[in-house]
Amino acid sequence: MEIKVKEVISTSPALKETVLEIVASVLENLKPEIAYLSLYFASDNATLRKSFFPHAEIAPMFSEIAESEPPPWSSYATRSKKDLILVVDSSRIGFRKEICLLEDIVRGLAHEISEYRVVTEEEFSSRWMIFPPTIRGHEERLRGWLALQCVVRDRLADMLSAQNGYEREQFTGTMWDRWSQLMAASFSSQDRERKPVSGLFILTLLFDRSISLQLAGFDELGKKYLDYMQQALLSLQPKTSLAAYWSDYLTIRNAILKTRLRIIDLFETLQSYRLTTDML
Repeated sequence: MEIKVKEVISTSPALKETVLEIVASVLENLKPEIAYLSLYFASDNATLRKSFFPHAEIAPMFSEIAESEPPPWSSYATRSKKDLILVVDSSRIGFRKEICLLEDIVRGLAHEISEYRVVTEEEFSSRWMIFPPTIRGHEERLRGWLALQCVVRDRLADMLSAQNGYEREQFTGTMWDRWSQLMAASFSSQDRERKPVSGLFILTLLFDRSISLQLAGFDELGKKYLDYMQQALLSLQPKTSLAAYWSDYLTIRNAILKTRLRIIDLFETLQSYRLTTDML
């Protein structure tokens, strides 16, 4: 398969060659059915116009929820045409930059290509491309539903990556520290209505890759991941509120695992716990 390469921002020949080799290796391992693949070395939406991307309105969802920057790579799939666009922000990769480990690049690109399969293959897309009647026509709830779709799609991509040998070594602690500090700040805030409980649960699902590890069959790794998250959260104040939140989250998490991440069941699970619906 021919890969179209477009250099929007200056990128070293060595990095371009490395990324192309990684992409070729991951494609061989994951075996996605791709009709046309484009690889852009660019600063994502900062360099390429938002209108360039299909479904551009969904792209900012992760950073909006997590209040953090997106990773140095992203992907955009056209389901009907089986096209894949990979965007690598080469300005953020390298020694003393944001990403300097080769394993991180491999894991990140493997995730993006796995997500392409999750978008284009019925086996996966039927588990997240669902809009219940209660959502249609309610713009204020649609964004929360799109966020939930993104979480489910991301966990399914993690699961597929892990099953094919990727996404197993993610124990860096940085992400848990950021997440737990945000949780603690939210529970300490006097105006908590600005961060509704349903939004916090979606945020925790976004960070909790123990779910996808367990779905992929790596129960021990999943438990270890969950233990690290719990330690990070319960090391902060206010302990009583955070402990109660974590207990409720574990109940929901276990219920979600039983659904095998089918988004309509996930929606009903969240509703059954009478969470606020402003994010959903």
